[in-house]
Amino acid sequence: MLAKRLTPILNVSNIRATGTLHSLLAASERFSARYADDGAANHLAMALVALDRLGAGDDRLRQYASFYERRLRPKPIDEPPLPHDDWREAIGKPALETTLARRFARDLQAKGMDALLHEVIGPLTP
Repeated sequence: MLAKRLTPILNVSNIRATGTLHSLLAASERFSARYADDGAANHLAMALVALDRLGAGDDRLRQYASFYERRLRPKPIDEPPLPHDDWREAIGKPALETTLARRFARDLQAKGMDALLHEVIGPLTP
């Protein structure tokens, strides 16, 4: 669940983290990381956390999610294999988004956050 994974990563002890926020974050996982119309990045999860931190109520969180979701598209359903089983070859390839997300979720569970970040940060930074 995205909400549970974000909490330790961001060290967000001051987030109210209502049940509504958790539900909306979990529901947001069905959407692609990119917009349907122009390829810009999907920031729904970050916006919901920001609104929560600013004190927005559950109704406002739901209203914002409903508004924002209209421009999003679902994640690709197909899960082609990673080329050479290497996540680095999937970066920037929208058709591999779901495969890559599931790979990182599995690696997070298996290796833990610190080990996974240590493994991926280097190749992702110039």
